Amino acid sequence: MYASLLLLHKLAVLTSIAVFFVRGLGVIYDREWVKLKPVKIVPHIVDTLLIASAIGIVIVTPFAFSDPWILLKLIGIFVYVGLSVVVFKIAKSRTQRALFWVLNLAVLFFLVAVTVEKQVWPF
Repeated sequence: MYASLLLLHKLAVLTSIAVFFVRGLGVIYDREWVKLKPVKIVPHIVDTLLIASAIGIVIVTPFAFSDPWILLKLIGIFVYVGLSVVVFKIAKSRTQRALFWVLNLAVLFFLVAVTVEKQVWPF
């Protein structure tokens, strides 16, 4: 069970980052394809799988939601969602979108580092 959940989670993480990266570029450069319904729906499906698999991993392992690095990841998810809203809905200029897109990519890679090292400060 753990191996399947972990594989699903890793695939969802990679897919989520890739989709955010590409969709962000599309928004920054005002591409029409980013307005298509599937482009708006797929990230929610992927991120739901990511969160569900993460919860499953915590349930089937000795990890706990009270572990500091897991709490940081939970907070990081909210930061990621908030910055994504800024990139895709609030930011008006290309510069603003690009700035928040890069900032959000940094948040994502920080969360990956936290996961790999299982430390609040992985560097």
